[in-house]
Amino acid sequence: MNVAQGILYLVLFGLGIIAFLRTRGRTRSVAVESTQLYEVRNQWQAPAELISGPLPRAARLTADGSTRIKLMAVLLALIAVLAAAIAIRGFNDRRTREMLAATGITTDATIVQKWTGSRGGCRVYYSYPPSEKTYSRWANVSCGEFHELRIGTRVPARYAASDPATSRLDIETPEYPPFAALLYFAVFLAICAFPMVQVLWAKQLLASGQPVAGVVTQVAPARYSQSVSYRFLDSAGNERRGKTSLSAHIPDPGQTVTILYDPARPSRNTIYPPKLARLDHRGAHPSRRAA
Repeated sequence: MNVAQGILYLVLFGLGIIAFLRTRGRTRSVAVESTQLYEVRNQWQAPAELISGPLPRAARLTADGSTRIKLMAVLLALIAVLAAAIAIRGFNDRRTREMLAATGITTDATIVQKWTGSRGGCRVYYSYPPSEKTYSRWANVSCGEFHELRIGTRVPARYAASDPATSRLDIETPEYPPFAALLYFAVFLAICAFPMVQVLWAKQLLASGQPVAGVVTQVAPARYSQSVSYRFLDSAGNERRGKTSLSAHIPDPGQTVTILYDPARPSRNTIYPPKLARLDHRGAHPSRRAA
């Protein structure tokens, strides 16, 4: 590394530290008393578009909400295909093992190479001569067995008489456990489903949520957005809290904002207007169109 590269790295490192410190210093908060919430509620007026017609309001997804739904749907489909491929490969591997255990020919295989992956996987490359031709293959083994094996060590293996290239070490571990793929899919399903549910909740709140006055208590930096915390009183006078992320039109701490919440589940709430859904002014109210 020359002097110019060193200076460039130092500058970039310094800019990163400055950005980090500025991000940490941007958190702003204000104390809000319960009496202030009552005063705000008495002085606040709901936006006309939220109270001018019957429920449900005509709502549609914003470009951000629609894009999020599409991206998550595509990602979920790709994960489903990958999980299916891994599961099929795992079931095929299990059938091969069962076949070799029942009818396979026993031989001694020789360890030729050893390899450990960056994530802790342990693999060995072995060869075996069932006839005049030598076959070889990579195999997964437990890391305990891996550290005991040496290059040139001979270990028991089995191969198929009808296809000598098909073999397994006796100490081999499954590379693709069939049910692990289903578990991975379930985990990624939950990860992908949560952003999609957030979009649908935003649209539902905009369509049927009850508007109330709220007060912003904190604005904190988040990745690609700002995390806005707020407090409000529901229709029964109970104090509620909420948090949402905004990337534009960020309110200041202490500012009065309009909150939409679900009376059946007040913990489901957001600042109006939500960034993932918007009122649809292109046509009449859905109940009127139906009429």
